[in-house]
Amino acid sequence: LYAPFKLGGLGCITIHGRHILDKLLLFVHHMREQGQIQEALMASMSTTQIECGSSTPFFSLDATIWHNLVAKTWISHLWYECHTVGIDIRFHPECFWTPKPVRERDTSIMEVAATLYSGSHLHQINMCRIALQVVLLSDIASVDGKRILLAYYKGKPHNESGRRSRLNWPPVGDLPKQWWKLWQTFLERWCGTALQIPEPLGKWYEDAEMITQCCCFLFERRLIM
Repeated sequence: LYAPFKLGGLGCITIHGRHILDKLLLFVHHMREQGQIQEALMASMSTTQIECGSSTPFFSLDATIWHNLVAKTWISHLWYECHTVGIDIRFHPECFWTPKPVRERDTSIMEVAATLYSGSHLHQINMCRIALQVVLLSDIASVDGKRILLAYYKGKPHNESGRRSRLNWPPVGDLPKQWWKLWQTFLERWCGTALQIPEPLGKWYEDAEMITQCCCFLFERRLIM
């Protein structure tokens, strides 16, 4: 019944294929309409993007690797199902939010982690990253861009480093100590036990969107961060 004509079938679309097609058409319809459903979909996509921790739109990522890092939602299911059948969903850059590097040689933490780990280890590293509320290397690096701050290595919150996040992050609760040990092992594999960044970060980009803000104060005409 579902086989192509050249193999003696009727060329009918499978029930699963029809389900994916209907879901995709519904998604496109709501994204084109201005309303609460579109706003809810955009919010869900932004959350999924944060959970992935990548600077690449998650619809363009390999769902077989990245799908396990995010919460199971209507959007994440659409992403996975479309990826398995070769459907590529793309947005205009101005219509889809992604965290962008804010400095020269800045990079996504999870994009580096994905080259070193997979499966449950990658998931655990990602959960530690979400708990710290960071996305980019610049979020956990010193102002001079030469090393990773010890507080983030130890799993301490932003206030330990005099910083704060501009985003609303999904709660993760307390994580097992073994996960934080893996987080530290990952940073050591990346930057060595001295936490010295192999290629120090360069100049700040003009008009860059700062996800993690550095708190500072003025003391005797000096700006202290």
